[in-house]
Amino acid sequence: MKILAVIIGTVMVLLPALHANAQFTGLKVADAKPGDVRVIATAAIRDPLNAVLKLDTFTIFVGPESADVRVRKRIAEHPRLDVVGLASIGFTNRSSYEARLPIKLHDFVFFDAQIQHVTQGTETEEEVLTRGRLQLRLHYRLPF
Repeated sequence: MKILAVIIGTVMVLLPALHANAQFTGLKVADAKPGDVRVIATAAIRDPLNAVLKLDTFTIFVGPESADVRVRKRIAEHPRLDVVGLASIGFTNRSSYEARLPIKLHDFVFFDAQIQHVTQGTETEEEVLTRGRLQLRLHYRLPF
């Protein structure tokens, strides 16, 4: 949670604009045109985090009502094991945090563990909801 708070705090300081979207496969700072604040600001956030955490996916979206962050890190290739973190931090309404651990055991067999933490908005009574879910899925296509 502390890393997430640092990410959001940095975004709020560097991006006063209402919209920004950062992805690893986006433009480079060298490609930025004069005045292209989004590319420079997202690189300032993305590059230090990637250097330390070696993330596979890191996406930030800052809108007028919330900031959304998605992080994915592949832990192992066989069986495929990922750690996925999703956060939606509401400025005036509810916030939600979600952690997933999807495991691909075989071409057709998947296991997914998930925990979600939701807080209500500031205008309503303070209520916190935490829930979890475990799934074992079989994906098999029937030939037609």
